[in-house]
Amino acid sequence: MDKEKLIMEKVGCPCKVIEVTENLEEDALKAYCEALERGKKEGFTPVIIAEEEDLEFWLDALAGEDYSKEEEIAKELGDGKEILNERFQEYTEDFGENWIDEVSNENWAEELENEFDEGDEGAINEFSFLGEKEIVLFEVPTKNPWEVIAWFPMGGWNECPWVDDMMAISHYWYEKYHALPAVITRDVLQYFVEKPVDNEEEALELAKEHYAFCTDRLDQGTASGTINEVAASLINSKVWYFWWD
Repeated sequence: MDKEKLIMEKVGCPCKVIEVTENLEEDALKAYCEALERGKKEGFTPVIIAEEEDLEFWLDALAGEDYSKEEEIAKELGDGKEILNERFQEYTEDFGENWIDEVSNENWAEELENEFDEGDEGAINEFSFLGEKEIVLFEVPTKNPWEVIAWFPMGGWNECPWVDDMMAISHYWYEKYHALPAVITRDVLQYFVEKPVDNEEEALELAKEHYAFCTDRLDQGTASGTINEVAASLINSKVWYFWWD
């Protein structure tokens, strides 16, 4: 039995191994977008699992007695926006209600305007892969993109949300931005965004949600340590990148 057939049997849906090449980011994005359009007609949602070791981790998790994707999918979804609001309040309460706005406006206002003036130059429109040995594109049999999180569960440690909260947030972001969980590893989640934000006000609000979802998006993912820098990177970006340290 070849590798793809073995993986399909264990996960329960079709898949395709994407060979690692010098143009991996370009090849993976092309394969994902083609599968996404086909999936809209055929009733599946694509998702890329990166790293062979991560795939083995999920195969073990899905086969374990302590986890059931069917049970997770059957749960009533929470309010994703409310979950983000609660997390934002929790992470900022020690610094004062207006801490993020004050720091951002003081240190990054002029640079933010410059970022917007540059148009799409700061937009992120490719997936990021760091040292992967191989990646696998799955065709998850669902029209609800947020449910791929249940198929490949991650989180529940440190500040990373667990499956139920992550699905609720992903549902909210899909309804508002058509953002789909597209690339998953044990500590990285990347979304493909069909309706990117295109104005400063909306980008700033979304940046706060990104911080609430993953504080490292601000704390370790910016040069200035401001929410405005996160906002500037979101304008016209078709890919959102989250990493939990």
